[in-house]
Amino acid sequence: MTQETPQNIQKENYSKVIPIWKFILLSVITFGIYELVWFYRNWKFLKSEQNLKITPLLRTIFASIFAWSFASYQKKFLNEKNIAFNYSPILIWVSYFVFRILWKLPDPYSLLSYLTFVPLIPLVVSMNKYWLSIEQNLAPKKFSWWQIILIILGLIFFLLIVFASFLPE
Repeated sequence: MTQETPQNIQKENYSKVIPIWKFILLSVITFGIYELVWFYRNWKFLKSEQNLKITPLLRTIFASIFAWSFASYQKKFLNEKNIAFNYSPILIWVSYFVFRILWKLPDPYSLLSYLTFVPLIPLVVSMNKYWLSIEQNLAPKKFSWWQIILIILGLIFFLLIVFASFLPE
C-alpha cells in the first residue's frame, strides 16, 4: 500500500478552469469540435448539479439548438451560487447559431464561421468564476507532448485553409 503524498495528489487533480486563450486556440484548431467537448462536459456537470432529466450527448450534438437552454440552466445554477451571470441566454444562442451557419457564405467570408467560440466566451468566463470559487490551489492542466503535436498540426492545417480561401479558383 503506497501512501499518497501531496505531490502525487497535485499531479492527479487539476483545476477545471479553462483559460480563454486555451479555449479559443482549441476551438479554432479543432474547427469547433473542442466547443462540443466543452458543452458535453458542462451539460454533464449541470445535469448532476441540478438533477436535470436530459441527455448531455444529444444536447451536445445539437448544440446549435440547445445553446439557449444551456445558457439558461447555467445562469440559474450560477445565480444560485451567487456568481454573476449578466448575459442574455437568447443573445448567446442567436449569435452562436448565426456563427454556426456562416460556413455557407462564399470564400473568404465563410472563415467567419470559425468564430463560433465568440458567443461562448461569456459562458466559459462564468464557469471559470465558479471553478475558481471552489477549486483553490489546484494547478491548471498543461498540454501533453501529443496534444502539442496535434495543436501544431491543427494550426498548420487551419492556416492552409485560410490561405486557400483567398486564392482565386
